[in-house]
Amino acid sequence: MKRLYLQLSVSVPFCGRFKKRPDELRTALRWNLDPFREKIRGLAEFRFKIRTIDYINRVWSVIFGEELAEIMSVIQDFVDEMRREMMLPKIPQE
Repeated sequence: MKRLYLQLSVSVPFCGRFKKRPDELRTALRWNLDPFREKIRGLAEFRFKIRTIDYINRVWSVIFGEELAEIMSVIQDFVDEMRREMMLPKIPQE
């Protein structure tokens, strides 16, 4: 595999579940994405997008305020670390 395009869809209930719980969010991201993270190396390209619906963005900004920024920051930091690891050269198997 040379390219990976990762799109995460998030919803209002997702934000409600993880607001003020960044450690639980990191655990959920690890549980869902570590199988890829652990097995894939040597990517030439890694793209990432968080998918939302416009009206949900407006709802989030009213309901969650600063918590939304924290959630998105946790996700972005996790994915940035994942990207760095997955773009490392493959280790030859003996």
